[in-house]
Amino acid sequence: MKNFGPLVRSLQKNCVLGALSTYETLRDSHKGEGCRQPAYRGGPYHTCHGSTDPPSGATALRGGLFPHDSVPKEPEHPRFPLAPLPQPDYRGVNAVTVRYPYLLPLVPVALEQLRGTKISTKLDLRSAYNLVRIRAGDKWKTTFHTTKGHYKYLVMTFGLTNVRAVFQSFINEILRDMIRQYVITYIDDILIFSSLYNEHVEHVWRVLARLLQHRLFVNVEKGEFHHDTITFLGYVISQKGVQMDERKVEAVTNWPKPTTMKEQRFTNFTNEGFTNFYRRFIIGYSSIASPLTSLLKGPSKHLRWTEEARGAFMKLKCSFATAPILRHPDLECPFIV
Repeated sequence: MKNFGPLVRSLQKNCVLGALSTYETLRDSHKGEGCRQPAYRGGPYHTCHGSTDPPSGATALRGGLFPHDSVPKEPEHPRFPLAPLPQPDYRGVNAVTVRYPYLLPLVPVALEQLRGTKISTKLDLRSAYNLVRIRAGDKWKTTFHTTKGHYKYLVMTFGLTNVRAVFQSFINEILRDMIRQYVITYIDDILIFSSLYNEHVEHVWRVLARLLQHRLFVNVEKGEFHHDTITFLGYVISQKGVQMDERKVEAVTNWPKPTTMKEQRFTNFTNEGFTNFYRRFIIGYSSIASPLTSLLKGPSKHLRWTEEARGAFMKLKCSFATAPILRHPDLECPFIV
């Protein structure tokens, strides 16, 4: 077995904000008129402005029209102090930005290739978006103002409309020859899967070496190495197949009965978000949930909780709690549609 120690320590110690010069964003956009916004009140001075001084060696910010707020962030590395991240409001620039038409993978389809997998490793990239430079000539579009002056991002940041698609294209290009062989990528999450232990060690070594070659660094604390059962993108994956995350199922089974229209809308919103992700585990979901969704139809502002709705609510929770494990498809067997 190869020793991962030196490589992992290198990943931890050399975490710097850099990027491949060949991958850049924002992509084309129209003129920036109309994107300027007035300032608004933020939090305490030290909270809002302490984060505009980047760590030593970092090139994320440079003094340079957007208001911003600060989002607290957990420390990922001892070299980076605990400080809120400036979070500008980029809705104006997003409205005039040309969309980058790169599709994200369909997760259920990607997981279909896991038949025969006995051991898996999950990697989470550290400060992923900050590893892609913003294209020369477009940096001014990220400018935001504070009482200390104007700043603009030199690297990609949250809030810009194309960041997910651009980063997916970026990581797919780097791991192109490994994807669908023993690697699944979804933005900054990477799953390495193998049928044999020794083979898996080699696969993990190759992926880590490739990431290091391109100055991409993993968050070791969030990674899971050499597991026979692993949670990836909300699914629990094992040799048996794919199943729902028990923590999410527990949250559903503890849903209280709604008593107002506002709560019912929230419940339906939660249901839709949850079941759009997990609905393939529930046979006949649409017919089960129909009495609940019908409560929101019509002009009435009062919730009329019927016996039919109560039964649907309980049946839906029970269906999630008893959902089966979906086996990995065997493409050599006949399928019934």
